[in-house]
Amino acid sequence: MKAAPVKLLLVKHPVYQAISELNRAFEQVIIGLEGLSAFQFFRRDCLKASQVMVEEIRALANHELLEIVGQRAAIALIRFSLRAAFAFEGSTLTVSANSNSSWTRLRP
Repeated sequence: MKAAPVKLLLVKHPVYQAISELNRAFEQVIIGLEGLSAFQFFRRDCLKASQVMVEEIRALANHELLEIVGQRAAIALIRFSLRAAFAFEGSTLTVSANSNSSWTRLRP
């Protein structure tokens, strides 16, 4: 079965654009492997196995990349929510940028 060409979706953050482009490249490899099946001297079972491996690598890469992006988005949401809550209460919040983020509440 021939895969339909994949169009890149417009995304605002560069990391999502990079992941989208990576997926487009994986799709091109899969389409290329399907195209090679037209040549009789390539074993179709080997081409299909290669295609499955590429699809598995693609899925693993997406899982790992989006897990990291999701964690960072969750942290950003928490920071934003805390800043908004503290601003509403009239206090300020400082957030350290290290991996062991510390939250400090300051009264004016």
